[in-house]
Amino acid sequence: MAGAPVVVEAGAGRGTLAAAVRAAGYPGRYVCVERSATLRAAAAERLPGVEVVADLPPGPLDGVVVANELLDNLPFVLLEREAEGWLEVRVGPGPAEVLTLYGPQGERIHVRARPARSSG
Repeated sequence: MAGAPVVVEAGAGRGTLAAAVRAAGYPGRYVCVERSATLRAAAAERLPGVEVVADLPPGPLDGVVVANELLDNLPFVLLEREAEGWLEVRVGPGPAEVLTLYGPQGERIHVRARPARSSG
């Protein structure tokens, strides 16, 4: 549709979000950006009429960039304030109920049980 803003989806995977946007009736240009060749092929097969590419299109663009699943997969650091100061929290290779806290130089400070989740 002429005049509709372009939607660029970064980290589009198999095109699940694009399929939902199309099914909701969005008629404009939709570009799925996916680095994985396997996932690009799956999206292209699933979404005729949608551009499926490996890299972001050159800008500027009149539209929006969506990164629905991309940001969920970026690593982050979780910190917790303890008596020793700010410590990095990591889930170790042990049981899922255990959290390991590390100091600023990567030294292991202590291991403790993860708080139980409420069942309700």
